Amino acid sequence: MRRVLVFAMLLAVLAPTAILAQDDSGTPKIAIALVPVANVPIFAASDVLGLGFGSHLSLWYTLGQLPLVVDLTVSSSQSRAIANPDATILTVAGSLGLLGRFAVTPRLAVRAGGRVSYGQALISSDGDKSNVGSVGWWGVAGLEYAFADAWSAALEVGTTAHVKTYVGLEAGIGIVFRPGATAGERRVRPDRVRPEPVAEVAVDEAAAEAARDGVEQTSARETVENTREDLQLLAAGFDVVFPVFYRYYDSNPMGSVTLRNQSTQTISNIELVVNIPRFMDVAQKQAAPNELAAGEEVQIPLNVLFNDGLLGVTEGTRVAGEFRVAYDIGDASESYEVDAPLNIADRNAMTWDDDRKAASFVTAKEPNVLTFAKNVSSVVRSVGYVTLNTPFRTGMAMLETMALQGINYVVDPTSPYAEFSGQPFAIDFLQFPQQTFQFRAGDCDDLAICYASNLQAVGVQAAFITIPGHLYSAFSTGLTEAEAASLFSRADDLIIHDGIAWIPVETTLLQEGFLEAWEIGARQWRENASRDQARLIPIETAWEVYQPVGFDFQSQTAVAVPNPAAIETAYSLELQRFITQEIRPQVARLETRIEATGDPRQINRLGVLYARYGMFDEAEQKFKEALAKGPQADAYLNLGNLEFLRGDLLDAADLYEQAQDLAPENPFILLAVAKVHHELENYGMAERAYTTLQEVAPVVAADFEYLQFRGSDAARASDAADQRNVILWGEDEE
Repeated sequence: MRRVLVFAMLLAVLAPTAILAQDDSGTPKIAIALVPVANVPIFAASDVLGLGFGSHLSLWYTLGQLPLVVDLTVSSSQSRAIANPDATILTVAGSLGLLGRFAVTPRLAVRAGGRVSYGQALISSDGDKSNVGSVGWWGVAGLEYAFADAWSAALEVGTTAHVKTYVGLEAGIGIVFRPGATAGERRVRPDRVRPEPVAEVAVDEAAAEAARDGVEQTSARETVENTREDLQLLAAGFDVVFPVFYRYYDSNPMGSVTLRNQSTQTISNIELVVNIPRFMDVAQKQAAPNELAAGEEVQIPLNVLFNDGLLGVTEGTRVAGEFRVAYDIGDASESYEVDAPLNIADRNAMTWDDDRKAASFVTAKEPNVLTFAKNVSSVVRSVGYVTLNTPFRTGMAMLETMALQGINYVVDPTSPYAEFSGQPFAIDFLQFPQQTFQFRAGDCDDLAICYASNLQAVGVQAAFITIPGHLYSAFSTGLTEAEAASLFSRADDLIIHDGIAWIPVETTLLQEGFLEAWEIGARQWRENASRDQARLIPIETAWEVYQPVGFDFQSQTAVAVPNPAAIETAYSLELQRFITQEIRPQVARLETRIEATGDPRQINRLGVLYARYGMFDEAEQKFKEALAKGPQADAYLNLGNLEFLRGDLLDAADLYEQAQDLAPENPFILLAVAKVHHELENYGMAERAYTTLQEVAPVVAADFEYLQFRGSDAARASDAADQRNVILWGEDEE
């Protein structure tokens, strides 16, 4: 009786500890076992002692994710002497051991291991008592079968020995207490009683292991079941919901329900309605069949129109969804309701099963993004160099300004893209652009998202580039391959996608400068594209499936944009580096030709080269040198282009007319004449030149349709096409 009381007290002390000791997923790491045992002495002990009885009270602690259990056991046993039934030996021992424990099924586990111990043996014989202390050991093996949420039956066999006192075999049946554990699916009451939600058992071991590591798995769906005699809601469940895709779920399934007609009659007028309080404005009717024949079963995908309140979820949470089923059977109308658990991830969560999903984080209309991007774009347009491709200049300035903002590349140790991109259903944490501005740091996907958002905010098409273990950015120049070849000397640094030249930018290198980021981005594309392992995903294409979200971060302050003078300095220095890098070898080649031949057409081409890179004074000098060798339509056209860009429209018109006298049907000259008179509002002259252009070069004319309009209509059409400042240079090489 005294031993039973001691065991009860120990259990009362240990139980609260076990309840609190759980891992992140809620699975208890500590268990308590009480096993009564019978012991049979062997070897020399069998000559002295008979069959004995005892008990083990054990505390088990699971070591992290390993199938190892630390075992702390208090045991007692009592046996009688064979020769003298009044003589007894009572042993009390404490032991420490290590067990291996393996789950065979969700309910059945096996374990085996060993213990070392120290015990005291109290020997009573004819009124005399003596104590003997000794060390010992146990070898133990057992089975556990979970028959309830926290309770398991345990079978245990083993061998035990204590130096100088006892060697024997033991066997016993007892009970194990694991607070918070789930043994399996619960049965629920039928008809109109709402069943309790249960976790689906069929989750693979990889998902379970990932969950223990704190990595959620979207493939592990929560389900509910109910049992009815007529229309049975056999299995229903929601996938993990990601707030950033709340618009996506309206037209794409985020779970499913299975209905089965268990009766012998046809069930008709079936209606299935889903509601998720707080996150839906109205309950949503699902696409259920009108009828189900006897024994027929149907799976119905679930579509849900969430409200934007879902974006307020900053920490993963669990809520209750509701199913309502109504139907007619025979002459009766029936209905019932079922609750289902719904796991909602935080608003920064995403999985990489589809790389296009990251486009939902590209929030080009967010106020902080618009403020930042439009300030940068304003500087780009004020500095000049209008003959250089506008998207190119904007992409350069945007990266340089992000560097000025102090934004740095920092690998997220909890969710690096290189690791998570290889786990399609592992949940990653992605930052919205305004968070990247606030933190001034991000990993590769965060920086690519921020850069793409800034570009899209000012009308420059951006894209993600994915290669194994990495994601970075690109943007469209809007130039065809041939047009890009006239501006960029290294064609292999461009990506030609659907006939348009894109520039890859390694956004993790923003502190190294745009040109370095471009060079490395291009190299990575070439190396991986040659192995068919590179992909370019235009943001606007991804938005067709995964729309961007819009909401305010109330806790964040407005982004402070760098001073315009600082932006201009950083951008201009990088632009000059580019111009020097591009123009120097081309100038050298042309000057060699000019020195060898004195050909005025080569001098004109050198002027065009200077003009394209914004070096107007040098260009003007070369055009005049070419004209000094004799009248040339291209040189007059190009001088007129310079005056047009400088805003001197009358001088430009005069030079264009001299060019037209020499080449009346040259399409570039006709276009220049139409444009300058359109700007001067001489619409009659502009119309005549444009009509001739349509006859001579309809493809060229089609790109400048704004010339058919007048006044504000023409301005809007020109701005939409971004063609007003497009200049076509005359450069006949032969």
